[in-house]
Amino acid sequence: MRVHQGLERGVAHEILADYLLGFWKDHLEDHFEQEEKILVPALPASPETEALVSRLREDHDEVRGLLDRLKEDTSPKGELLEEISTKIKNHIRFEERELFPYAERSIEPTALEKVGELLSENHRPADLDTSPKFWE
Repeated sequence: MRVHQGLERGVAHEILADYLLGFWKDHLEDHFEQEEKILVPALPASPETEALVSRLREDHDEVRGLLDRLKEDTSPKGELLEEISTKIKNHIRFEERELFPYAERSIEPTALEKVGELLSENHRPADLDTSPKFWE
């Protein structure tokens, strides 16, 4: 994630915090809500679903909590920025490697297509082209 690059390059923590909070506000917050409102209800009831949804919600809650801490921090620390960035990166990996493949296998094809349509309709692309471009 770009925050890792910024930390490695010694970018001011305030710039990285602003980037993360903007990414949250402009993209990730809505993305989390859409997953919880559209994808989760479409999953079949099963122990595997329960475990995956539990992990999804736990990850979402942890990221929300970390970002709340960041909002309140007047001088953000590199450790907190690193923790948030790592948590988001690991959550994305979980979705790509476990949750989404499971959804594709377990949701009936017509329902899966409808889920995809709803997620696409409600998707706001992330504007990651912010200034300053600390990752370049």
